[in-house]
This record gives sequence, C-alpha cells and structure tokens, in this order.
Amino acid sequence: MRPLVRCRVSAINAVRATSPVTPGQPSRSYARTPSQTRTQVNEAAAHAVPVPVLAASGQLTWHAVDPVRATLALVARDALQLVISPALDRVRDCAGAACGALFLDTSRPGSRRWCSMDTCGNRAKKEALRSRAGG
Repeated sequence: MRPLVRCRVSAINAVRATSPVTPGQPSRSYARTPSQTRTQVNEAAAHAVPVPVLAASGQLTWHAVDPVRATLALVARDALQLVISPALDRVRDCAGAACGALFLDTSRPGSRRWCSMDTCGNRAKKEALRSRAGG
C-alpha cells in the first residue's frame, strides 16, 4: 500500500475508533479511548478543511488542496465534538450481519438496530421472513 493511502486509511480507522461500541450497548467514554487513537484523531482534525468559494455564477463551491485529507479533518472534528457530547451514549453498532457501520440513534426510545432500514434493516427482515417460511 502506498504511504499516503496507508496514512489516509489510518486516519479513517482512527476516526472510527473514537467511539468504540459493543453491539447493543452504549459506547464507551472518550476517556477510555487509547491515547494513540486520540492523537491520530487530533492530528486528522488539525488539517485544513475545505473552504467555500462563491463563483461568479452565484454558485457556492468548496475547495481544498487535498480533498481527502480535508474531508477527514471535517469528520475528525465532528468525531471530537461527538465524544464530548451527551449524544455519544446513542452511538450504536449496526446489527446488520455484514455491516460494520456506526450510527447515531436518534429514535425516541433509543432502540434503533440498523444504520439504515432501507438496507440493513430490510435485509434482516427479509432473512427473518425467509427463515419463518422455511426457506
């Protein structure tokens, strides 16, 4: 793997690791996150973010020297905000068998199981229907 790609993959993994969760359980507090991960997220957040530019046509566009790193900086900054907010207790692991996504459960009872009902939820419900039907 090329060094720049490896760096970006590491940054993505570090951002993802800021909210480790156990399926069905609220996520752990930021204080328990390993210091190496904290450092990686802080470093990712320190990069320049995309800047808005108003074109002559009146259209707003976003520019960055390194769009991937700038996008990761935005994600890392959002992750840092999340880990100090009460919403962290609502970060969940998707219950989809083949899904590794984390999502923010904004349902009133806090019992959402899937990252998306359209994909993982629908797939799980189809599998349950098939198994009940004997196939």
